[in-house]
Amino acid sequence: RLPLLAPLLTLLLTPAGCGRSPVDDLDLGDPGAAGQAHAALGTTTSSATYTPSSPAAGGSGAQRFTWYQGTSLNGQSFAGATARGQAIRSVSLAGGSLGGAPFAGAYLDGSSLTAIDGNGASVAGPALVGARLVATLADGTAATLRIDAVAADPFPNDDVLVYQVSHDAGGGAFRPICVDGEGQPQAAVAVAGYWDTHAGKGGGRKIASQEDFTFACRGATIGKCVLLGYKPWSRVGGASLDAYHQACVRMIRADYCGDGNTWTVDGRAIAMHDALGIEPDSRRWLFEAEWTDGGARCVSKERVIDLKNLLGVVSPCILARLDLFCGVEAHFRSGTQMMNEFQSLAIVLGL
Repeated sequence: RLPLLAPLLTLLLTPAGCGRSPVDDLDLGDPGAAGQAHAALGTTTSSATYTPSSPAAGGSGAQRFTWYQGTSLNGQSFAGATARGQAIRSVSLAGGSLGGAPFAGAYLDGSSLTAIDGNGASVAGPALVGARLVATLADGTAATLRIDAVAADPFPNDDVLVYQVSHDAGGGAFRPICVDGEGQPQAAVAVAGYWDTHAGKGGGRKIASQEDFTFACRGATIGKCVLLGYKPWSRVGGASLDAYHQACVRMIRADYCGDGNTWTVDGRAIAMHDALGIEPDSRRWLFEAEWTDGGARCVSKERVIDLKNLLGVVSPCILARLDLFCGVEAHFRSGTQMMNEFQSLAIVLGL
């Protein structure tokens, strides 16, 4: 296979200059140099659409919008939730209270947060409105969160509870931890565990925890993957969806190298499908990559060439995943969990 790849590798490792592609002159943001995470991550639309829930749950009911690949519109974090200008790293299941009375304990059942009051009774759903929780921010300091609304998402996600949550901003003011692109409050999904969000070795991985969970904004990657059907607490055909959810997070962020670095660009539409049939293969676009919970198992030559046009040079860790046979459906039987395609300029122009 190496002789076939040699001319392509020579092209990809040569800095851009002569023979520029028309794509080079498009306004695709400022991706920076290869080997570095993009300083300003783009938002890439996927083929999936989603209808928000009721206004009480942070949606408009009838409005329909397109999922975006990559970071949320309100930041560059995995979950998108912030407090006091920092990303919220995790939320503790200990230390919560309601009406000034501390909880004796709390746990997650799927996306449903359940607290145990001082009398041993369970408190869940809308009964948690007003509850205070303790979050840990990116710098390790604590912040107080308040649950303002709880509602079930619409079908097919009516088994998912979503939460409107705000943080104590000081002076008696509470501000939402999740906002949309227009600054309006947005609901969050509670997901067990939390993510190592640093870029580098070991970055981008989920950390399982019985003590902490994540409030993932519906417009950010972790929340999107839940609402696309990859509910980490569920099983399909006997298979746990936890690893599929993690693979989805890697894919949506274009974390090819499995190190937390993201390689998304503005306006690039993607379509996805998986080994379990949760998302069917509904597009005939250019193949991009195969995915596992550890990153891209392989990357297509089309996507590598595309990255070369965009960045001028391609990261060696992405080149190491270049495979001319990437995308063979039989790979689902040997470990691949998800595959995706991307919308090329030719497809956009109808060529």
